[in-house]
Amino acid sequence: MSAADVHAAHAANTKYLLDVVVRVLCVLALDQFADFVGDQVVAPVRETAAQVLGVTVIALPSHDVEQVLQHLLQLWSSPAWQTRMAALTAVKYLVAARVDMAVQLGAMVLPTALMGLHVCGMVGDGMMDGGGLS
Repeated sequence: MSAADVHAAHAANTKYLLDVVVRVLCVLALDQFADFVGDQVVAPVRETAAQVLGVTVIALPSHDVEQVLQHLLQLWSSPAWQTRMAALTAVKYLVAARVDMAVQLGAMVLPTALMGLHVCGMVGDGMMDGGGLS
């Protein structure tokens, strides 16, 4: 197998994985099903899609992983709680899958996470408010 063949196979693999990522992001953005069991919400489709995303980003180059995270952060700002939950679940699996990029990914996630805590009243004026939890 020549170097050109290896390069072509790697490029085709990356293209395929990016296609999978786009389709999984669509599922995360559009899925609205949630089953309420007691006081918990179960979202099997979003959970499975987030797991697939986590497995997929393992083989992607770091710049593609950062772009995927940017898209998840955009989903995180959605007005629909289901979409925000899907984005958070996917971020969890993405960061867990790419521990080699923990510093870069953490720096990208932290501002959005802090903004979310401010919006729900969890952080402000140096005080923690439990009202945002309910």
